[in-house]
Amino acid sequence: FGQLGARPSHPELLDWLALRLMENGWSVKNLHRDIMLSSTYQLSSHHDAEQYAKDGNNRWLWRANRRRMEVEVWRDTLLFVTQSLDSTMGGLPEQDLLSSYRRSVYGFVSRDSASASDRFLKLFDLPDANISHSKRAVTTVPQQLLFAMNSDFIIRLAKSLYKVLEAHSENDTARIQYAYRRLYGRSVSPDELEMGQTFLLSNRNGGLTLWEQYCQVLLASSELMYVE
Repeated sequence: FGQLGARPSHPELLDWLALRLMENGWSVKNLHRDIMLSSTYQLSSHHDAEQYAKDGNNRWLWRANRRRMEVEVWRDTLLFVTQSLDSTMGGLPEQDLLSSYRRSVYGFVSRDSASASDRFLKLFDLPDANISHSKRAVTTVPQQLLFAMNSDFIIRLAKSLYKVLEAHSENDTARIQYAYRRLYGRSVSPDELEMGQTFLLSNRNGGLTLWEQYCQVLLASSELMYVE
């Protein structure tokens, strides 16, 4: 890969993938299918102390690298888990994705002037439409956390999530258990359940109810934003 690049970690794998690409008529789609159906690609990011001691940088791919969702995927996930997503196909682009419930693919991106959608998407690393980019940068800045804490968009979805949980059960424990299954695809741990129950019995004040505040925390969590 040039004089300044590092040597590949898996040269035989590169040779095999190049051969598969040629055998399948230079079809990039088939190449993607080969990669995505492999057991290595489908690994979780689960930590293993023994493997970490041998290969802390994951050069040999014993686990998946944890990565943050693209902002469009994250927004659609928030809408989906709160039963707010409008899956209508086609139509005009949305000037402001924060006031819309349609999929993010319909967000309006302008090269001339920044729309409301532009400002929201760029907060989470959408590249400038006027410049060519090979890939997106991934930043972690305070404004992103402040968005999750103060945005009317997140607060509206927190209220929607509470309605979903309220319709599921009248029991706080059952609601918390269902919330974790719905949002994170796993069971709540005993410590997480205890923290949730303790919070819901507290005397915190604010513009939202305790349940709505709890739902906002669940939606703003890193676990919902990152692919494990």
